[in-house]
Amino acid sequence: MTTTELSAIVQQIHLADLGSPERYCSWGAPVGLEREVWDEQTAMLVRHYTRVHEELLRRTSELKVVISIDYMQRMAAGLQHWIDGGESGRLSWGLMCFRKRPLDCLVLGGSE
Repeated sequence: MTTTELSAIVQQIHLADLGSPERYCSWGAPVGLEREVWDEQTAMLVRHYTRVHEELLRRTSELKVVISIDYMQRMAAGLQHWIDGGESGRLSWGLMCFRKRPLDCLVLGGSE
């Protein structure tokens, strides 16, 4: 998967970049959150976007009455980026559970 494909995903959802399981941990750590569970379910991401893509293509004749062909082509290309990203391992999706550490475990302030 190329950087262009990831850029297409990021632009489609109007974000500056994408998070990762590791980044969520780094965001949680400063506020005392520790990840207890990471249930990786990228196959679900691929399956979902594949089914949406298949339905879009299957129902093109029906949908072109209410959705422009140009929009459906862009949508199909965007869905394919998500599918390719999940299949190649460049995108991941899953469920996480974080737990707040007790206050006495947190280092507050810069000096002791």
